[in-house]
Amino acid sequence: MPVLNLFLYLLLTGIISLNNNEKHNTMSKIIYFQDPLCGWCYGFGPVIKKISVDYKDKYQFQVVSGGMIPDAKSGSINEIAPFIKEAYKTVEENTGIRFGDNFIKNVLMPGNAILNSEKPSRAITICKLLKPENSISFVHDLQWAFYQDGKDLQDDATYRPLAKLFGMDEDHFRKMLNDPLVAGKTQEDYQITSSLGINGFPTLVYQDTDTMLILSRGFSAYEELKQRIDSIPHYLNNKP
Repeated sequence: MPVLNLFLYLLLTGIISLNNNEKHNTMSKIIYFQDPLCGWCYGFGPVIKKISVDYKDKYQFQVVSGGMIPDAKSGSINEIAPFIKEAYKTVEENTGIRFGDNFIKNVLMPGNAILNSEKPSRAITICKLLKPENSISFVHDLQWAFYQDGKDLQDDATYRPLAKLFGMDEDHFRKMLNDPLVAGKTQEDYQITSSLGINGFPTLVYQDTDTMLILSRGFSAYEELKQRIDSIPHYLNNKP
């Protein structure tokens, strides 16, 4: 996609904005493409959370859900993703994060839990609408609830403590999970991800008025990612 067309696409779909009243320069963002069921995103959670804190005064951070397992492809772990029973160990070895005993014993090994990105992605959309400044932390805590605590992300009740933790009314949050507006905006995230050719998670992108840079495709350690972000001004000053 040509740079100018990409800029117009991002502008029209709302990833970027021309609102000059916003605190930060809206032309300079770091966009986090993820899926709440992505194990590598769970491993990347502490990294992107720290990055978003360290660079909060320099860049705006935005979360986009990728729709890794849509309704049409959903099913139990045993049916659609039995490989996770071994693959989670690779995530642990490469990221340093650990999957909780409750997840391993009560979710992973029985293999009956349903994997469907839709509801947890809608929950992320709600946070983006109500508490956008907390989106990255919300994603991290949502993934922690699943991969550490073994919570059922298809159960509306799972989201009540998360809503409360981030200062959102629990009952209102639960109703919004079935709101057509929330469903539509979640689908927009999927479409943006697909249209930009992003088919793996996590992916981290720098974006301004005329530049789009892939900062990370897959897991990156903190120091490695920090080095890339710190090199952005040099690249922008010396690009052709």
